[in-house]
Amino acid sequence: MRTLRLENILQAWHGALPKRTLISALRILLGLVFIFSGMAKIFHLGAFMRTLAAYPFLPDWTLFYLAILIPMAEYFLGACLVLGLFLRWAIPSLLGLLLIFSGALVYQLLAGNAGSCGCFGGIVPEPGGWWAVLRNGTIAGLLGILVWFDKDMPKNK
Repeated sequence: MRTLRLENILQAWHGALPKRTLISALRILLGLVFIFSGMAKIFHLGAFMRTLAAYPFLPDWTLFYLAILIPMAEYFLGACLVLGLFLRWAIPSLLGLLLIFSGALVYQLLAGNAGSCGCFGGIVPEPGGWWAVLRNGTIAGLLGILVWFDKDMPKNK
């Protein structure tokens, strides 16, 4: 009688789906997350501008431009992931965006403001706070998996 062990589960899973299929599915899923995030911000532009205004280090004159530029970048880079285009710069660009977003969130949290991060433009109720930082870290880790395993990315030596 076979016992249920992690090794057995991983072997069965690995045999069921080729690695290439799993990496492609992960790439498409992450791309759809960024497309959704960008579209949600565009459709709720005023709410996203108010979220940006809560960050005291952003000058007022930049709010409108950032409220347009950030969602467009998320949408475009997400589409690159879904279509498998320009992955060598799209994935690092998304990692950079996540690093900037997470840094801004940590700044707000340390300043005592645990409001919404505006990550999904108010469409999806978000707990905000450290949960959003953890979510961004998880997404960054998944993007890292794409960098590590995707044949279209530069290989680690």
